[in-house]
Amino acid sequence: MDPEYIRLVLEPVVQYLEMGRWPNPWTIHDIGSSYPNAIGHDDGNAEQQPIEETGNILILAYAYTKASGSATWANSHRSLFQGYADYLVTNGFDIASQLSTDDGAGPLPNQTNLAIKAAVGLTAFGALFNEAKYTDTGKDYANQLYNNSLATDAEKTHFQLQYPQSLNNGFTYSTTFNLYPDSLLGLNTFPQAAFDMQAAFYPTVRADAGVPLDTRVPWSKTDWQLFAGASSPGPNAATQNLFINDIHAFISNGINTAPFSDRYFVKPGPTDSGAPDVVGGYNVYRARSTVGGHFAVLAKVAGSGSLGG
Repeated sequence: MDPEYIRLVLEPVVQYLEMGRWPNPWTIHDIGSSYPNAIGHDDGNAEQQPIEETGNILILAYAYTKASGSATWANSHRSLFQGYADYLVTNGFDIASQLSTDDGAGPLPNQTNLAIKAAVGLTAFGALFNEAKYTDTGKDYANQLYNNSLATDAEKTHFQLQYPQSLNNGFTYSTTFNLYPDSLLGLNTFPQAAFDMQAAFYPTVRADAGVPLDTRVPWSKTDWQLFAGASSPGPNAATQNLFINDIHAFISNGINTAPFSDRYFVKPGPTDSGAPDVVGGYNVYRARSTVGGHFAVLAKVAGSGSLGG
């Protein structure tokens, strides 16, 4: 796919942010809540995902530059991106209670997946503009989260939902799909051992129909499963294939009439409106654009010569 699509998607967001009408120091979640009206949120009253979206815009800017081979567009918006990188330096490690992209699960402080996004966002900015101090900060975050076991369990078998340990009520984990851009873009924010750790862990928490997203919920997300599988495939791609096979089983089980849902029950859980409370039943979401994440494995393969390290 032509990398210009990345720029075309980002351009209206960047233009709105550079107008100064968005009053917050982090990146906006969307530029309009009533499609197709892209009128922004001048009052700042929008869904707030400060760390998640701020990391996202830096990662996407770097992805576009690396895939297109041109830094012209990124350089024309350097001041904006600089401000967001600085925001992550200040706020991306001691993280206030907030939503992640998994907004349905509610806010938490110091979510491991958000700290991973901040670390990768900073190394992306550092690579984008050859700013070593941002790369170093991102890698320092990663070093503390993984090498120093701040965000892992004591035995270093997996990443926990939050850090430090005192915030976790017993055993916790999260599907660390935010490791995917680090792997896809060859940023080397986290060591290979962190990816291997997750690959070995995911099969141990697989439920009846897949790996629950984290310890709070009975469902999983198909796109994020494939982000996790693509970045942590395991020996002979065994973990990656586990995710792929579970998703295939879900879409072919014959019990769902909704268009491809990206969220489904992998073990018995509470009923949500519109969702059959059965294992393998879809959970509310229908025919969303997030299913583009299903191409995560293919993107790793196709991009290995241009996006990887």
